[in-house]
Amino acid sequence: MKALFLFLCSLFVFQEITAQRAVVANLKKNRVDIGYPNPLDILVEGYKCSEFEVSTDNGIITKEETNCNYNYVPERSGNSQIIISKKTGKVISRINLTAEFIRLPVSASIGGKESGPVNIDSNGVLYIYDLLSWDQVDANINGLDWDAEFRVKKYSVAITILGDSTFLQMDIIGNIFTKELKESFKKVKHGSKLIFYGITAQGPDKRILELSPMEFTITKK
Repeated sequence: MKALFLFLCSLFVFQEITAQRAVVANLKKNRVDIGYPNPLDILVEGYKCSEFEVSTDNGIITKEETNCNYNYVPERSGNSQIIISKKTGKVISRINLTAEFIRLPVSASIGGKESGPVNIDSNGVLYIYDLLSWDQVDANINGLDWDAEFRVKKYSVAITILGDSTFLQMDIIGNIFTKELKESFKKVKHGSKLIFYGITAQGPDKRILELSPMEFTITKK
């Protein structure tokens, strides 16, 4: 058991504890993201996974069905303790982590695109594939090792044809395209621009984020 533990220590982040050594895998500089299920693998020298329990003083930590796998969701920023105890309640060790709001950028997209050209057919008739197949504004985050859902709370739209604003709808609540917006898509021509702005999104940590505007240019195939 000890040889296995030492081997794991060579692979994972660990902290030296006064009484026991504990290994916590999947950590990045001992920080965890607030509001997200941070996956942790926790091992303690001299103990099987079934011989200890894990709790925290910040948020919720739940055990997976197999091995020593846990999901940890911190609720507030600052120092957080992962407390490892025997079944009797006696504390084996405590691991200090730092809980922070996620620092990765969140961006908006439509149909998987954040900007650029949108095609209409060769006749310029807007029974087109790209535009009319869209139905919502999405919020995306890249760089996480697990899924984190962001939902667009509101957005505004401006459509210009030959430099003139022909359609303007502000503060559309939610992320779904309105009936009026879809009808306006049928009127755009080659060279028209679609500008989505005032986009806000909310993630699991409950913060409201303002996302960068998106601009699409209508072009013929």
